[in-house]
Amino acid sequence: MFLFLVKRFYFCFRNKILNTYILSKSVKYKQRGYATVLTLVMFSVLGLSLLAMFNSGQVVTHKLKLQNAVDAASYSTAVVVSRELNFMAYTNRAMIVNQVAIGQMVGLVSWQKMLIEATENLSDVADLVSWIPIIGQVIQGYFNAFEIAVSVSEPIIEGMSTLLVYEANAVIRALSQAQFLLHNATKGLIQSTFHDVLKDNDPDAVMSAIGNANLLSFGFQDVEAFAKRTEEANTGTSDLGRYDDFASVVKESGDDFMKGRSYEWIHPPAIPLFFEAWIDKKGGNEFDRKTQNGKYVWEWSAMDTVSLWTRTFSWDPKDFGWQSPEETLPIGWGAAHTSNQSGNYSSYNSNSKWDNARENSMSAGFAVNEYGDNKLGGTSGLQRFFYLGDDNQNPIPPSFIAVAAKDAGSVRTWKEIVESNGGQVGPRFDIEEKGTLKSSKMYSISKAEPYYSRSYDLDAFRREDLQEEFGNLFNPYWQARLVAISPAERTQILLTIPN
Repeated sequence: MFLFLVKRFYFCFRNKILNTYILSKSVKYKQRGYATVLTLVMFSVLGLSLLAMFNSGQVVTHKLKLQNAVDAASYSTAVVVSRELNFMAYTNRAMIVNQVAIGQMVGLVSWQKMLIEATENLSDVADLVSWIPIIGQVIQGYFNAFEIAVSVSEPIIEGMSTLLVYEANAVIRALSQAQFLLHNATKGLIQSTFHDVLKDNDPDAVMSAIGNANLLSFGFQDVEAFAKRTEEANTGTSDLGRYDDFASVVKESGDDFMKGRSYEWIHPPAIPLFFEAWIDKKGGNEFDRKTQNGKYVWEWSAMDTVSLWTRTFSWDPKDFGWQSPEETLPIGWGAAHTSNQSGNYSSYNSNSKWDNARENSMSAGFAVNEYGDNKLGGTSGLQRFFYLGDDNQNPIPPSFIAVAAKDAGSVRTWKEIVESNGGQVGPRFDIEEKGTLKSSKMYSISKAEPYYSRSYDLDAFRREDLQEEFGNLFNPYWQARLVAISPAERTQILLTIPN
């Protein structure tokens, strides 16, 4: 009986264990089947999402590439204009420098003529005192040697000065013509630069047409209005004020030798209550506007005079005291000029020019009589130049708004990649079946402008007066930058882009 119960218990326990194991294996296999189905569904959704993300990423990538391309193109366009403006500034400065060089030569020849006359006259005086032992002979020898040196140098200086005047005038004419040629070349360079830079950064991009033109054409008009070339200097021209302003800059650019050569050579102490004498030197340059054959011309002239001045002390009770100074003896004189007309220079009769050189009236009279026709050559005066058409203190530079476009079909989606490799995408996985990018375009807008900026931080560029300097065509501080597009500009562009 006991054995029967043991066997019974063994078989029941064994069956229990087997049933439990079989049931657990069945549940486990059922759970594995459900997980596989869920995993397949999840991978399908994830795959479609990744494909959609790939397509969106391609669009974003190409959009950024297009935006970078149009930014680079518009910026490069502004760089082209900035370089033109800097070229105009450099060449304007170069024309000023050459005009000043002409004035230097005219002043040098006038001063040398005066020195020759003064040396000859003082040599005559030295001859009169040569009888004084030792001192008289030394004075005579000094002035005679100086007279010889000055006379030898006269043809050299005058010949070189005439040649330099001719060359400087030719350079001025060439610079004016170079401005004109570069300005015309810039018009085409703006267009070609934009296209080349755009293509180099995104070969699929093209400049978007807005109506019958593109927005760069408005930039051309802005450049024409911003940087203008003066008219010919004919009488009645509306640009006469521009020429006069340019002439003022030329005159102010001269050094102290040109502006004024007036000083006292010798002024010994006065003899108390009796007599006083001194030698007065006066001279300078002028850059005057004249009218010749229906045109305005600007000509250089110079005059240098030296005279002995004296004044006496009067003991007459009615006129007691020092008398007014009087020019007693002319010592030296010289003059020179540039002109396209022969004969004497008509403006030498002015009393207020050449730093009051005509105050030595006796010497000035000799200068006009002897050197009134001392012409160093014909010059063309001021040539046509470029100036800023905006007369405001801080002129607004031209800006360039450009729109670039490209076919969205150039964006390769995953379907195109599969099909290009010989594969085929089923309808269930074709996310482009109900809407493709091929029939649409993507656009990017950019705006750039040249701007003027002179540094305050670097001593080499800072103005001496520490003042802010606004845009001009005399200093080459033009640069380029990208600027934000205003909402009004963006709206106007969007309205003109075809659907």
